[in-house]
Amino acid sequence: VQVVVCAGPEQRVGLVVENILDIVQEEVTVRSRATRPGVLFNAVVQDRVTEFLNVDAMIPAAPEPAPAH
Repeated sequence: VQVVVCAGPEQRVGLVVENILDIVQEEVTVRSRATRPGVLFNAVVQDRVTEFLNVDAMIPAAPEPAPAH
């Protein structure tokens, strides 16, 4: 199982993903409008069209953690 952990100001959320292709640091200069819900925008990163997810919108939908025992 591959998980991407996103940290918000009040909680952390793990997103289970099918595959992590690569991790890069690159300035995004050209963006196109998103065509699917949950996507902020699309951009070309290292010659691949990449969807940038709206993680902030996903965090409120995450279930509350179970209480510690």
